Amino acid sequence: MILKSLLLATSLICAWMSHSSAEGMTIPWSGQANGNLILRSSPPSGPFYRKGDQIGIVQQGEMFRVLEWEIIDTLFETQQWLRIQRETETGWIYNGVSQDSRPYVEPVNPETSSGDTEG
Repeated sequence: MILKSLLLATSLICAWMSHSSAEGMTIPWSGQANGNLILRSSPPSGPFYRKGDQIGIVQQGEMFRVLEWEIIDTLFETQQWLRIQRETETGWIYNGVSQDSRPYVEPVNPETSSGDTEG
């Protein structure tokens, strides 16, 4: 019974997070960092939820492609991790919520900005 309740709660959280932070978007989608974010080689895994090595920093305002969306249930919280592609590398970033209640990554409307333009 507890397991079913946890699974239901997790699926509701996943649905809410996908609806609230990327409404109507499918993978891949364009995103922009609301702050400086650590780029890691992998999301948390294993019995101690060890994070992958730091491989870079995503600067505030930087745009990238979101390739994958993963929900990680830890002992204390449910975390959202995004696998992103930048110009030179691919890695994972944590997509939490800042103190002003904004997600770390905002979806970018492809009609208003495009990474394929020159100039």
